[in-house]
Amino acid sequence: MGHREHPDTRALGRIGCCVRERLARQSTLARLDSPDVELWHAEAYVEPHACARLIALIDTAAAPSLLAQEDGWAGYRTSCSADIPPADHDVRMLEQRLTDLTGIDARCGENLQGQRYAPGEYYHTHCDWFDTAAPYWQHERRCGGQRSWTAMVYLNDVNGGGETHFPRSACAFARAPARCWCGTTPAPTALRIPRPATPPSRWNKARNIS
Repeated sequence: MGHREHPDTRALGRIGCCVRERLARQSTLARLDSPDVELWHAEAYVEPHACARLIALIDTAAAPSLLAQEDGWAGYRTSCSADIPPADHDVRMLEQRLTDLTGIDARCGENLQGQRYAPGEYYHTHCDWFDTAAPYWQHERRCGGQRSWTAMVYLNDVNGGGETHFPRSACAFARAPARCWCGTTPAPTALRIPRPATPPSRWNKARNIS
């Protein structure tokens, strides 16, 4: 029996080409020098006052982070997540900037979600794409379908650690306040690990795009 192409492959490929070309034209972005992972980044992507405002919104709504599939994965993720109010001015501004960054219609993106890691908290190796063979897929399929790109903004600095490590590409992305990275989601090398940080806590802002 021959290999059957995944139903999302061609659509994701078309989206990937369009976004890749758009990112390459933006002078404020740089591509990470790695043959194994497709990752673009920009410095000072969010103003300091907006970072502080977004951290406050995350702290107000933070709750223990959940997994798409909880059964059998106890203790795999110990951070906190926050669904922040999309009507907030700074949230709308960041969403618009990420929309302009990728060129993908905002209606195809999930709402911005904040992440907070206290010192020592973690999220083991994970990906942002959905396993279409998993029980949760039918629910996610109705909610927007497969993810194509992920964008993340670091909102603060820490005394040590806190980088994003891509173990299948031997690549680590260093943390810096207001640094933004954007990368393709459905690829084996997109597996990542947020490294535990030393004090203070660290806050991230992420958006997944279908």
